[in-house]
Amino acid sequence: MEELFKPELMDKLYSKGEMVQLWEDSYDDRPLTLQLWFHAGQRKEGCMSLALFYEGEPLYQIMFWLAKNKTDGKNVIYIGALQGPQNGNELIKGMTKAFFGYRTKNLMFYGLRCFAKAIGVENIFAVTNDGYYAMNHVRVDRKLKTDFGAFWQECEGVICSDRRFYIMPTAEHRKSMEELKPSKRAQHRRRFAKMDEMKAAVKSAVDSYKK
Repeated sequence: MEELFKPELMDKLYSKGEMVQLWEDSYDDRPLTLQLWFHAGQRKEGCMSLALFYEGEPLYQIMFWLAKNKTDGKNVIYIGALQGPQNGNELIKGMTKAFFGYRTKNLMFYGLRCFAKAIGVENIFAVTNDGYYAMNHVRVDRKLKTDFGAFWQECEGVICSDRRFYIMPTAEHRKSMEELKPSKRAQHRRRFAKMDEMKAAVKSAVDSYKK
């Protein structure tokens, strides 16, 4: 981080305990923001979080850290956890509809992809069910509350030789209008416009802190 960012960013996150806003929107006329955040209680899962806040309360979080790839020395991101709401099914359904059928956790991961692109990271490594240290995503009956592997595969992830991680592309595959049914094209056009807005906002916010 010291190689990539000005000292002000580390000071905000780690000394002052402040959040750094990367994107803002609204849902049901209430604020929805994407923030960089550090929570000391989550440091085993990452050196910072990308958190989606709704009305000032965290809705989704991805905890991650930056590292050097051992094979080529390039910067990479390791995702240590993905956490969603405990009892927010109706909220998530409504938000998914408002964002043109784009699920909230996909929107969340897209935000991280935008962050990765903004800092020049080409590869994201995402923790598997086997690699997650806390295992608190497994219910008492041992069934998964969150199947990390299934979600990473949906996002075009490929399991690594180190079975603790999937390797994820930073770019999300986007279907062309010709690939979509005519009835779906207007919805996807609006969705893609919203995603492009997020990408531009994240890049602008990150660029202001880059060296």
